Amino acid sequence: MNERTAKIARISSPTTQQDQLPYRIELCGESNDAPERVRVLALAHDANLARAIFRAEQKEYPERHIVLRRGGRVVADTAE
Repeated sequence: MNERTAKIARISSPTTQQDQLPYRIELCGESNDAPERVRVLALAHDANLARAIFRAEQKEYPERHIVLRRGGRVVADTAE
């Protein structure tokens, strides 16, 4: 397992603990007008990795609303 894989856990992993992976990258809604539906794309251990994932997801979903959070705090948001 490489370093990136070790620090990232998909939300489907039953062993994922929010305390160990505090950063969440979320895809909001099926379209920009439906923000209530949120899909967690990834969880990350540190800020640098979380920002790298956030930027990669922006390229993957250029027209979608993506949010990077640490706990309840918004760190980055494509809507801004």
